[in-house]
Amino acid sequence: LKGLAQGKICCCPSMAPRFDVASPVATVVPTPQQQHAALALGSRHGILVIPDTVASYSDHQGKQRQGQHDKFSGFRSHAIDATAATAAAAAAALGGWRGSLVVSRRKSRRFAVGKGVHRRCIRCRMAPGTRAQVQEPVTKRQESVQRLSIDPETFCGFQSDFLASTAGREEEEFLWNALQDPVQTEEVVCKSYKRAVSWLPQNVLNALLRLFVDPKAPAALLISGLPIDPEVPPTPKLPGDYRLPICESWLLGIGRILGVPYGMLGFYTSNARGGLIRDLAPKPGLGGITNPSILLDFHRDVPASINAANTEPDAFLLLAARGDPLHRARTLVCSNRIIYHHLAPSERTALRRSKVKVECVRHSSGGVSPYGFPFYAIEGPDDDPKVTFFYVPEHSDFSHRVVSEDLETEAAYHRAVAIASEFCDSVDLQAGELLVVNNARCNHARTPFEPQCDGSDRWLLKTFVHAGGWRRPSQLGGDAPALSWPRTLMRS
Repeated sequence: LKGLAQGKICCCPSMAPRFDVASPVATVVPTPQQQHAALALGSRHGILVIPDTVASYSDHQGKQRQGQHDKFSGFRSHAIDATAATAAAAAAALGGWRGSLVVSRRKSRRFAVGKGVHRRCIRCRMAPGTRAQVQEPVTKRQESVQRLSIDPETFCGFQSDFLASTAGREEEEFLWNALQDPVQTEEVVCKSYKRAVSWLPQNVLNALLRLFVDPKAPAALLISGLPIDPEVPPTPKLPGDYRLPICESWLLGIGRILGVPYGMLGFYTSNARGGLIRDLAPKPGLGGITNPSILLDFHRDVPASINAANTEPDAFLLLAARGDPLHRARTLVCSNRIIYHHLAPSERTALRRSKVKVECVRHSSGGVSPYGFPFYAIEGPDDDPKVTFFYVPEHSDFSHRVVSEDLETEAAYHRAVAIASEFCDSVDLQAGELLVVNNARCNHARTPFEPQCDGSDRWLLKTFVHAGGWRRPSQLGGDAPALSWPRTLMRS
């Protein structure tokens, strides 16, 4: 499905024994009420309207699943009663554990999705291939990501302007290395900043400039329509194998609008860019965030409360040079305010009262060792809380867990993560799309996906942003990271 963005509903005739949600049998234009209902439940996948007689379907991993009245076994979904089985099957088929809207003829509308979080279907009356009629009013859902789409005509002449501005200096402009030549890198950052300010529309520039300072600013921005390099090579198997001058220019320029783009010493500094920009491409079989087969659960990047280091980014940028061709790799973003709002007062109190801690458990010996320092999962004021989740990617030798000596606090932490899973925004980054994440105002995750390993897989470029800028020569003390001009690498 192309999803709600194209205004499509997938309808399955009641006698069809099988269907594949990626190839809808028929589509109709949804009513405004249906669109609002989809938004209210966080759908980014389209609306599936399914009668109760369907016997099987293909889920979003391509596996055959069964959806029956008396039995159901699906991907990250579990029906709590027989009458909701088909609804839960549809939820799984469309990734409903992340917020798809399912419309069912059954009177019972309640079902459970990932981690026991309950959702409701919108009840409707439906004839095969016809438009569904929503029977229940739905309030508009809070969004974590503000989506800004740029008209392609805005960038008419951009490519020729870029080439003209770098003519005769291609080596300096395209082959900079933050570790080996910080002065030259800073000059490239400055030129990228000038280019970005010149070409970005006013509304996008305004959104970027108020991201950190406006109390009502969104937790993240998704900017679509940025021009990228006209020839993108196959997705690299190793980081830094290829250079993408235009993509890199957008990252550095927009990062400079927000503050100072930076990397960390020892953190991918061996790549061709010296660590200032890193590649995110799937590496099957490896541990860490490049492993595509695991769910990267909700977390904030390099949180100071856990690492006890002044390297926590104020924001980070993800720019897609190439998106996932199967649209299964999704970045999930949930605003801290949304998480806080859906917690019970007692849960908020528990998370402020006691710390939680991350532990690594070794599979071979069962030994347990701490990871980082204990931390408060909720800090800051009620109207702008800082919620911290942390996640250690699964490894063949160990797994991780988040625990607390206060059992109520531990339960509240896992409930908060489940809320983030329930109410997050799902972002399918495709070529020319930039996700700007305020690291203090949200937690993010990434869904598992199956790479093709043929050069067509998702390829993202990432950099951190420090909003405070470079430290002034007269600036002494304080807890600001020691980022001194012209260096863009910070000691971790």
